Amino acid sequence: MMIINGILNEAQVLEASELHRQGWSYRNLGSKFGVSYTTIMYYLRPESRARMKSYKRLHRVPDTRAYKVREENDFSSKRSNHKRPKPDYCELCQGGNRLCWHHWDDNDRRKGIWVCTVCHMFVEGVDKGRDVEKYLLLKNQYSTMQFP
Repeated sequence: MMIINGILNEAQVLEASELHRQGWSYRNLGSKFGVSYTTIMYYLRPESRARMKSYKRLHRVPDTRAYKVREENDFSSKRSNHKRPKPDYCELCQGGNRLCWHHWDDNDRRKGIWVCTVCHMFVEGVDKGRDVEKYLLLKNQYSTMQFP
């Protein structure tokens, strides 16, 4: 019997089911039919099929073809074209480690800046309304203190 891509035909499933009732293990059945034991379990145990379907549903690989169909001026996804090309350095600190795009407007992701990961955390804090002046005052105050 020839198996293609780990798929069993109906006759093979019936034979495997009968052999399993006779005491054959899933591993032995997999060896006999040239497939993995998980493939045998998939065919012989209905709860295994249901679990496999839910796993595949949860871990579905996104279809990358959908991104190619988008219009050029649609900036609703992270894979959109940016207004400016990616530079070799952070636009805030001029550093060169991993750059990411920080946008200011959720409706138009073209409005933004290329920043390194450290500056990105800083910019996110500023955008969320964190008090930068208060931080600088505390930093100045605590840096001049003498500790025992």
